[in-house]
Amino acid sequence: MQDKQRELFQSRLKRLKQENDELKAKLISLRKDNAETLRSMARNETLLESMPAGLFLLQDRKILRANNTILANLGYRHEDIIGTDFLDLIHPDDREYVKKIHGLWESLRISPDQYEARIAASSGMPAYYEVRCRRIRFHNRTAFLLIATSIKERLKKEQETAKNERMDTITTMAAGVRDKLGPFLDIILEASGEFKAHGKLGNKRIEELFNRLENALSKALNVNDGLEIIAETGKAKQSPIIFSLNKAVDTAIQSAEGLCRELAGQRGIKLSLKSYPRSSSFIEGDIKGITNALFQLIRNAIEAMPDGGDIYITTEDNNGDAHVYIQDNGTGVRESYKERIFDPFFTTKKGAMGLGLSISSSIVKRHGGDIEFTSRDADGAIFHVRIPITGQKPATGIKNRRKKITNSKIMIIQENDIAREVLSHPLKIKGCRITKAVNAPEGLAKLKNMSFDMLIADDAALNMERDAFIRKARKTAPGISIALIVDAGEISGTDRRYGLEADLIINKPLDVNPNVKRILEILAEKS
Repeated sequence: MQDKQRELFQSRLKRLKQENDELKAKLISLRKDNAETLRSMARNETLLESMPAGLFLLQDRKILRANNTILANLGYRHEDIIGTDFLDLIHPDDREYVKKIHGLWESLRISPDQYEARIAASSGMPAYYEVRCRRIRFHNRTAFLLIATSIKERLKKEQETAKNERMDTITTMAAGVRDKLGPFLDIILEASGEFKAHGKLGNKRIEELFNRLENALSKALNVNDGLEIIAETGKAKQSPIIFSLNKAVDTAIQSAEGLCRELAGQRGIKLSLKSYPRSSSFIEGDIKGITNALFQLIRNAIEAMPDGGDIYITTEDNNGDAHVYIQDNGTGVRESYKERIFDPFFTTKKGAMGLGLSISSSIVKRHGGDIEFTSRDADGAIFHVRIPITGQKPATGIKNRRKKITNSKIMIIQENDIAREVLSHPLKIKGCRITKAVNAPEGLAKLKNMSFDMLIADDAALNMERDAFIRKARKTAPGISIALIVDAGEISGTDRRYGLEADLIINKPLDVNPNVKRILEILAEKS
């Protein structure tokens, strides 16, 4: 009996040992599978974070997850948006449309699986995205995976294509109108000359009509000349010469000063032109054409200031190009007009022909340059003319420095939009990313929530003691470079007697080129 019990016990023990060995082997296998699963999850996590497209994970319209790509593109941190309603990031003008589509997704009804909308970045500026949706299960509940792809470049190409097509149409139209109008003007001009040479004037009514005819003929000839310039975009009207850009600017200013005096007398206002020639370069082309283009831009600025004011004309050289900035504090350009202001005959001014800006654009393009502008309604405008410098190529050192500072993040605290744009525009051209703030509290708040390479603050916009502001900024963002804009002669360098620890002091009025150069040097040294 004992032998049987012993055999049974040994048999059970053997079976348990065998089962134990099998469990051990299974546990080892499960541990390997678990380790591989964790590695796979880590790889997938890395893949999701490094995807060129942005990802949002939504549940009940709340953001549960966002990958690094979309966070970097929009300038947010995880804690800034996790738990917030996705619709809060959508531009107000697109919000109802997006809300409707998300509602269709949630109701399982037939709906588009993608849409285009503007998503607000941390700076407040909208960014254009194509958003695709995938319904998934997350923690046993329905969720939505949104794939957001920037369409900025596509929209830019579409706009450029549309712009080129429109300009081709305009050029063709201008050439056609000029060809049709020219012969009639020649006949009228010839008849007017004959009548003036041989006709007998004496009747006051006839003299009045003749004077009106000559005035109308002069305007018609000006229109025809303008159409001829527009129609010849890309062609050289005469043999090019090498000339000083400053000379063309000076001549244009001299021509515009007469208009300033005339309008100031008529309206009882004060108009002044202030020039800052900092370019020493020569350009190749038609000096009369470039002078005319600059005059048209200055005249446009004068006409945009019915209440008077100052117009600032600045020239400078940068990276193989000559630049002219024409800044006014007039009525600005409405958003709805910005796509059309270079079109022939487009004008908002009573009695104007609407050819000035079209002529300027055509002449500058013929010289291999371009014209850009920045403006806000009722807040003035800055027109920026760029023309290649003859026989000069960008220096290698400049290229290398540009690579270093590309995507550098700069915050500018300045309550005046136009003044801020004077400094931010050349920095944007260099690839810097600009965030704006209008006072010290807003700037410090953004400094706390976002990372910046440099802070540029106008002393007049701080609303607090400058040294206290700099100490708070240093405490919030240790190591950040700080530039301070102050009134001329108030401070120079980095004067420690005032408790300042700024890396750069910028005096008013802004000398754009050397200050931008110093800012780029500071950024390059930091990088």
